[in-house]
Amino acid sequence: MPRALWRTLTVVFTMACADVSQDAPPDGGEADTAGAVAALPEPVAGLRAVLDSAREAFEARDATSALAFYRVATQRDSALAAAWFGVFMSQRALGDTAAADSAFRRARRLADAPLTGSTGPRR
Repeated sequence: MPRALWRTLTVVFTMACADVSQDAPPDGGEADTAGAVAALPEPVAGLRAVLDSAREAFEARDATSALAFYRVATQRDSALAAAWFGVFMSQRALGDTAAADSAFRRARRLADAPLTGSTGPRR
């Protein structure tokens, strides 16, 4: 995979994981993020916390922990492309290219799938 495409995909999926709420205040402070997460319904807030932990572990270069968190996220919502992309990034960092490729294909299919009730592809 070309390095520029890898960077772009990483940024896009990291931003998707970090985007807590459209209603969050624009200054983006930690207190605002914590408040936005607390305002989410419990299953969504719990999933957001798992994704945040996974992202933090990956950023700390702990791919094993990140993979464990991303797998929890995929178990909670198997249609979450960002979680599958996290599995891909973690597996790739751990050197398991076959598992990484499989997770990437799944993330790509999910990201390209139309939303329920919509008429076109997700963007």
